[in-house]
Amino acid sequence: MEDKLQRKFDDITEWQKRYCKQDITCDEVIDIYNEWAGVGYDEMMSSEIWGCPKIVADTLEEVHGSDDEKIRLKILDIGAGSGQCGIELKKKGFQHIDGLEPAESMLAKAKEKNVYETYINTAMTDKDLDINDGIYDVVTASGVAGYFCSKAVREMTRIVKSGGTIVIISNYEQREFHGNLEGTLKSLENEHKIVLLKREVKEGYLHKQRADVMVFKVL
Repeated sequence: MEDKLQRKFDDITEWQKRYCKQDITCDEVIDIYNEWAGVGYDEMMSSEIWGCPKIVADTLEEVHGSDDEKIRLKILDIGAGSGQCGIELKKKGFQHIDGLEPAESMLAKAKEKNVYETYINTAMTDKDLDINDGIYDVVTASGVAGYFCSKAVREMTRIVKSGGTIVIISNYEQREFHGNLEGTLKSLENEHKIVLLKREVKEGYLHKQRADVMVFKVL
């Protein structure tokens, strides 16, 4: 089993090498994920090796674990991919989940799973999202830290209502690719727009790689 997982991880690493670059553009990343969706993404990124979706769901349940919250909260899954985080959130009992994913072929995979209530095919860029202020109780963003410009990070705080929650899960081993994320989050804290509730490193992000888990409250 370990040999099988290592071979799968090696294959995934080859894809990661294509998009883990400091100067890569958003469109180039989208093209890579569209290609990957058509050549076995779900099979390669199975739950036995890709633990990030479960970490997202476990983390959100730690913050919002009551039955009432799971039924009531409106959640946006940013970087929804093929819907794997949505599946894990549904397993926990969360009911109202939308998915935002820029790669059209990935979003098509998510639609096949019937995971989300609304499917949003757009990217987090330096432009405003076509989403109203404060519409979501929770935003989750996993595996997308390296693609976020400062504007994109700020957009998350705009679309989450006051008192709401932002969960960001990223690859702890690839922190050098997290771009503007850390600095912008610190600026938002200094501006009293968000407050850090918890930050921890968890095992099982991707095979032996660890997850950098951050949970913020929107003020």
